[in-house]
Amino acid sequence: MNIYTPYTYLIGWSAQNKYYYGAKWAKNCNPKDLWVTYFTSSIHVKQFREQYGEPDVVQVRKCFKTKTEAHEWEAKVLSRIQNKQLFLNRIFGKFTSLPNRYPGDPSSGKGKKRNKYDKSEKMMTHLNDVHQSHPINQIAKTLLKCPHCGKITNLPNAKRHHFDRCKENKSF
Repeated sequence: MNIYTPYTYLIGWSAQNKYYYGAKWAKNCNPKDLWVTYFTSSIHVKQFREQYGEPDVVQVRKCFKTKTEAHEWEAKVLSRIQNKQLFLNRIFGKFTSLPNRYPGDPSSGKGKKRNKYDKSEKMMTHLNDVHQSHPINQIAKTLLKCPHCGKITNLPNAKRHHFDRCKENKSF
């Protein structure tokens, strides 16, 4: 049976002087799986591995009880790295949010809480533009006049309650 043990790890190619520091906290994760069945989720590591072969440094650095602890430790270590050119990592420092990987996770709900003001104004503008330009929203804005009762309504409601289905329609 696999025991849930989130952990951080270091892998590296000492001949190329390149390393990667990561964390694993998925359901049923176990440090024994590192470089046996788990090879990181980084596409940069995958590309480096294809080019230079298997890493000669494969270390489990620290084990944790929850994914939040592992995630925070990974962020702490990455933020303290001085020579970033030695690492294949693309993010150094605090992460904005921790994904909730699965409902039964012991650390569910213990991460940072997001509030409704987290999104930037730029992001909200982008979302509004996408919403306004979406074809379904354009259809909903199309106004039609029912020939039976004369009511003006949008297309979905016109199809649902007017034209052939209108209460004022005498042909029924």
